[in-house]
Amino acid sequence: MEKYGFVYIWRDRKHKRYYIGSHWGFETDKYICSSRWMRKAYRRRPDDFKRRILARIWTTRADLYLEEERWIGMIKSEEIRVRYYNLNLGFTTHWTATDRALSIGAKISRGLKGLVVYTDGVTERKFRETDVIPKGFFQGGLKWDEERRKARTGEGNPMFGKTGEANPLFGTHRTESQVAHQSEVMKEKYASGELVCWNKWVPPSEISRERNRQAHLGISLTEEHIASIREAHSRPETREKNAAAHRHPLTEEHRASIKEAHSRPETREKNAAAHRGKVQSLETIAKKVAATTGKKRSDEIRQKMSLAAQEREAKKREKVAQT
Repeated sequence: MEKYGFVYIWRDRKHKRYYIGSHWGFETDKYICSSRWMRKAYRRRPDDFKRRILARIWTTRADLYLEEERWIGMIKSEEIRVRYYNLNLGFTTHWTATDRALSIGAKISRGLKGLVVYTDGVTERKFRETDVIPKGFFQGGLKWDEERRKARTGEGNPMFGKTGEANPLFGTHRTESQVAHQSEVMKEKYASGELVCWNKWVPPSEISRERNRQAHLGISLTEEHIASIREAHSRPETREKNAAAHRHPLTEEHRASIKEAHSRPETREKNAAAHRGKVQSLETIAKKVAATTGKKRSDEIRQKMSLAAQEREAKKREKVAQT
C-alpha cells in the first residue's frame, strides 16, 4: 500500500486543548506530531490524548499542506497557544512538497562538502581549503580528555534512558529511497573490506595475539570461574555442539601433533596425577567394553602394550630389589 496524507486533530482532555497537524505516511505508523510542546505532554500522560482524522489526501504532499492550512485557518487568533498547541496561524506550503526540494537539497549538500574541521584547543570551526585559517587554529577536532568523556557517558549522556516512546526518534521511519541508498552504501563498504560483518569470524592478527598474551600473564582463574567453565562444558547441548564441530577426519599433521603432545614426559605425569586414586565408574567401564568389543589391536598397538608391560615389570623388580 502506498503512502498517503492525512490531517488530524489531537484533543487533550485534561487541559481541553487541541492540536491540528498533518502527516504523510500511514495512520498506523505511530507518528504523534511535530509540536515539541504537545509531544512532551503526550509522553507524560498519553491516556489523556485522543486523535481524530479530519481529512485524507491521496494525491500529493502539496495538496496535503494546503488542506492543513485550510483547517488551521479556522482557528481564532486568540485561541493560539491557549486552546490549541499550535503556535501560529497558517504558513506557506512546505518547500519539501514542491519542485524546489531537489534544488534546495542539492544546495545544502554542496554547501557541506569540502569543509574541514579546525580547532584552537577550545572551540571547533569548519573551513574550506580556500579560506584563510585564523592564527592559532590547526586541523583536527577537539580531543576528549578522560573527565569530559566520563561526563558524557552513562547518565551524563543526553540520550541516557530514552527508550521507546521517550526517544525523540520514536515513531519515525525512513523512506524507501533512504533505505535503498543506505543498503547500497553498506554493500560497497562490505565489498571493499572497509567493514566486516559482525557475525563473520576474523582470525586475530599477531599483534592482537601478543596483546592478549601480555594482558593475561600472571592471571590465574578463580575457583568460581573454573566451576563455571566445568558446568558449561558438562551441559548436554555443549557436548553435542563440540562433538558436531569435531566430526571430521583428522589430517596427518594433526595426528602427529596430538601424538607428540601426548608423548611428552610432563603430559604423561600430568595425566597420571589427574587419575591417581580415581576409580572408573561402571558406566565408563561399560562404554570401554562396548567400544572395544569385536575390534582387533594393530601390530603397532600390541608392540606398545608389550613394551609398557615390560617397563612395569622392570619397575616392580627394582622396587623389590630396593626393599
